[in-house]
Amino acid sequence: MTDLSLVKDTERTLVSPAVPAQPAIGPVPFRMYAPPLPLGWRYKAYTLDGETLLPNSAATFNTWPTQLYQPQEFTTSGESSYEFMTLAEFTDYLDSLGVNSISFEQATPVYEGDDLIGYRVWVPAAGEPELVDPKFWAPLDFMEYVTFPDVATEGAYGYPTGEGMFRGYFDVPTAEGVERVWGNYWKDFRGVLLRLPVGSDPLPALCTQRDSTQYNPARVVVLANFPGRSATPGQAAQYHLDGNPGWNSGATSIDAFDGDCRVSFTPVVTAALAVGLTASPRPSVVDVNGIEFAFRFDQPAGGGFRYYVAENGQRMTSFAQAAADAVFVIERINGAIAFKVNDTLVYEPQRLSAGPLCVGSALYFGGDGVY
Repeated sequence: MTDLSLVKDTERTLVSPAVPAQPAIGPVPFRMYAPPLPLGWRYKAYTLDGETLLPNSAATFNTWPTQLYQPQEFTTSGESSYEFMTLAEFTDYLDSLGVNSISFEQATPVYEGDDLIGYRVWVPAAGEPELVDPKFWAPLDFMEYVTFPDVATEGAYGYPTGEGMFRGYFDVPTAEGVERVWGNYWKDFRGVLLRLPVGSDPLPALCTQRDSTQYNPARVVVLANFPGRSATPGQAAQYHLDGNPGWNSGATSIDAFDGDCRVSFTPVVTAALAVGLTASPRPSVVDVNGIEFAFRFDQPAGGGFRYYVAENGQRMTSFAQAAADAVFVIERINGAIAFKVNDTLVYEPQRLSAGPLCVGSALYFGGDGVY
């Protein structure tokens, strides 16, 4: 008895790769992508006149002087309060605090009509203020920090430690979907990370990076006026399948049998195939008509597979149909050949068989096989 497991290959050529589905992305009027700053450093959030919250648009970004500073925080043991100060009083108050204080950001402008008349200012309670230890500052509104995934970092916002080149990324919405933008970053003398042009990805559409030591010393990237995009469905990969049609594939069993023998199999029919017992050695593995005692199969369009019995290529029975899981058997006992389907005899040749037999098969199209 011989067990078969054989299938003809199909040549599969990729025509177009799979495209994943993309969700809808809402509009983004303004967004900044900035490296996290070293301990104690912060991105400036207000103009000195207190009138305009910066930056919140491409226009205000482009007029964003003194972008970086190193603030100091103070605390007192007593209660604090808000006081109204005129413009002159507020200016004197700022001068008394020093340029590195952040207290001026704790002020709300007060207007009469369109005229700025002063500020409502948070004032620490009386007593000696105490300096608070420096910290890592969070990003501003409309700002995302660059991520550095492959190096050690410190602080809650991922500031990389050490020296040398750092590889970081930020994700930008585009018309084709969210794009991950990688860049090379190097620390300046203050420890501020600067995005380098060499080795960094080109910026996506609608992204800019103003090159100015005064207005953009940390080389912050800006996305402005992204209109959003609709969801797009996914697309499966497209392949060209070539079944290499023709009687150009086959196989012959390694073993041969000189006495009683039997082959049992279930076909998988894509187009056509033949399996049977034939004289050993077999002259040609692709000669379908050279199989001495064979079941022949084909697959008409729109129907299940069918079979007939052939001897040396000559059809000996009419076409018949069988279930897809039918078991086909060809056996020789005392020289007599018998063809069976699911243990039911369907044909017996009139002549006896002698000499060594092997199992032979011929396959016509990719996917044709026997198991």
